[in-house]
Formats: sequence, structure tokens, C-alpha cells
Amino acid sequence: MKHMKHLALILLLLATAGLADAPAAVAASRQSAEPELIRIPMLKRPIARDEIISADDIVWYETSARRMPGTAMTEAESLIGMAAQRYLPAGRVILARDIGAPLAVRKGDLVAIVYTTPYMTLTARGRVLEDAAAGASVRTLNSHSNRTVEATAIAPGIVATRPITHEQLAEAMR
Repeated sequence: MKHMKHLALILLLLATAGLADAPAAVAASRQSAEPELIRIPMLKRPIARDEIISADDIVWYETSARRMPGTAMTEAESLIGMAAQRYLPAGRVILARDIGAPLAVRKGDLVAIVYTTPYMTLTARGRVLEDAAAGASVRTLNSHSNRTVEATAIAPGIVATRPITHEQLAEAMR
């Protein structure tokens, strides 16, 4: 009731000040106060740590833009093919820190260490000393020399001491 008296007083003051469209201005200000709604992707089902998110795992939800954290994922394309960094429950806003590139190699995995030049390819067996996604740097222990080698994770079971493409690797392994 108190708010209605304040609103009536404001309208009266605006009208006496010569503003003919005062009620329209107040109505417009009320409409602009309504929250902007946006559609965001959420998970249909819980996703385990390191599980890959597929298009079938995503459902769209409409919510107020003001309630969204700045790092919330708003595009389904940025989720599909990514791996959960931790357990993700269904129906929760997905933040950028919740997902990452899928791991190509895991700590302790036996891998082929590949060194490729235009003229030769050398391979050695090794053991990965840390988790890494494809394209990421990874420390690898050469099984023969017992030396630690800095390599790049290429694919599951393969690291390279210099970055090479999958096509180059396939050619090198023939």
C-alpha cells in the first residue's frame, strides 16, 4: 500500500512538471526491470569424471541472464566432445572449469615415444609420468635409457618428441 502512495506521488509530480507521458515512462521502466531470459545447455544425466560429453547428454534450459555466472557455458558446441574434470550432476549450470580436453595419455601408461624428421623415424618405449590431453606437453620416462623426455601427447599410446600430425604419424608407422 505504501508503495502505491509513492508511485501515485511520483506520477503526480511528473504530470505537474509538464511530462505528459509520465505513466508510459513508469511502465517502460517497469518492463526494463524484467529479467532477460537466455537458453543454456545443461546435462540430462550425471557425468562421471573424465567421461566425454555427447550431444545426447545435453538439454536446454531457460533462465535469467542475471543469475548466470560469468564462466557458464552457453553453447552446446563448446561442450560436445569435452571431458568432465570432475563429477557433474544433472541439471546444473556447467562452468568452464568443469570441462576440459579429453586425456590422450594417463600417468603410468606405456607409450611409443616417436621422433620424426623428414628423413627418418625413431621409436622407443616409455612410461608417461603425468596425465595429458592430445597436443599437451608431457614428461615421459624412456624405458631403455631411464631418462625423462619432454614430449607431446599425440593419441592414446603415442607421444612425440617433436609435434607431428596424425597423418605424419600414420605415414611414419607404415
